[in-house]
Amino acid sequence: AEARRAVHTLKSNARYVGLMKMAEAAERLEQLARDGKLQALKNNLKGLVEMIDRVIHWTEMIQRSR
Repeated sequence: AEARRAVHTLKSNARYVGLMKMAEAAERLEQLARDGKLQALKNNLKGLVEMIDRVIHWTEMIQRSR
């Protein structure tokens, strides 16, 4: 339930700021969590983490350029 809530929140926030690929990835993970497929969720988490890392890097670059 905790994993499902976490990826649901991330999905909603990603959609809100227009990060649709991230929202879609989070939605897939949310479905896995809902279905109780925690090993599959864990196996597919890397792609979402990589997207988050790219967004963090991008925002850091913007901050430095100001």
